[in-house]
Amino acid sequence: MKDTDIQALLLEYLSGRGAAPKISYAPLLQEGVLGQRSKSTGDITIDPRVGPGVLSHELTHSAQSEMLMQAVENPAFRKIYEQLYGAKGSGEKAVETARSLAPAWTDNPVNAAYRSSPRELQAFGVGMSPQPDTRYEVRAPLHVDPTLATEFMILLDAAIRAQEQ
Repeated sequence: MKDTDIQALLLEYLSGRGAAPKISYAPLLQEGVLGQRSKSTGDITIDPRVGPGVLSHELTHSAQSEMLMQAVENPAFRKIYEQLYGAKGSGEKAVETARSLAPAWTDNPVNAAYRSSPRELQAFGVGMSPQPDTRYEVRAPLHVDPTLATEFMILLDAAIRAQEQ
């Protein structure tokens, strides 16, 4: 799946929930930050010099927030959400998946503080899978990003299907 396909699918889901974010492009002032999503507004800002995977990463964060809301609203979706991500948005299932593939990397305190946290595991997985971006200092071991991306896309498909019912 190409980045543009992933972005279109994420935007389709978000639009269907009335939550499509405003996306702008501007140089970001903080070193090492290639994109960011406002927690208060949901708006996304992307550094114009980066590749499309960064937008996919930030759109994944938007979809994560909506999926949590959808899991609260829809008991049928909640079941698969909890199976693939964890109860009440905990993300323990995403961490378990990463740990099963790369335990030392997942549990490394430096990674656990950010890169191997539940939300970032999925977002980096989706953003890095079509074409890994070498600018990230903390890359995951082989299979972590594609596996988490696949699980997230299964969850996204379930969310879209539940929305259509």
